[in-house]
Amino acid sequence: HDRVAAGLDDLANQRSGTVSLATVPSIARRYMPKVLNQFLTSHPNVEVSLHDGPAELVAELVQSGQVDFGVSSLWGPIPDVDFEPLLEDQIGVVCHNTHPLALAKQLRWQDLIGQPMIRNGTSRLLEGTSAAALLEDSRVYITEMISLVAMLETGTSYTPLPRLAFEEGYSSLSFIPLLDPAVARSVGILRQRGVSATPVAVEVMTLLRNVLRVYMTAN
Repeated sequence: HDRVAAGLDDLANQRSGTVSLATVPSIARRYMPKVLNQFLTSHPNVEVSLHDGPAELVAELVQSGQVDFGVSSLWGPIPDVDFEPLLEDQIGVVCHNTHPLALAKQLRWQDLIGQPMIRNGTSRLLEGTSAAALLEDSRVYITEMISLVAMLETGTSYTPLPRLAFEEGYSSLSFIPLLDPAVARSVGILRQRGVSATPVAVEVMTLLRNVLRVYMTAN
């Protein structure tokens, strides 16, 4: 209540206010620059704090009330946190352009049998699916994208990644959609349950929904 009252007071009097949020890197990189630039242009007196980190960190910051809201995938129910899904992010294979898998326009999980896989922080999405056996055969686990890309650029392995997590700036790498079964992560807004959002946080969330809506329409 105090947070909302202060937010309304700041908004009404055009005084300096703040909004804090946390996002996973893929959202921070692809969408937040456009969202924040639009917001900052229309709110010259409001400061924005953006925390960029893995899904676990985003959930922790939201749950503890350290940020107004988060944008992330949800691995399972989180106590005292509400989740508003915004989009489905398809899982695919990322490999070097010289890798044999790069020749395909789409892949089935069976096509990956016998191919060296690098697990990463999102590989848990395959658990409980018919592709779970591939995780058991993987001997390498890499969490940071820079190190993951460096290994992929050797052309010896592939990694499963959500499409939004794929660095399109790397011209030497390819993303190939995976089908049968199709696997996707749900990305959305996380908020602390029972806590009303401040007016400026509501505006940032609205801008984010609009930007993502344009993306989904285009894709």
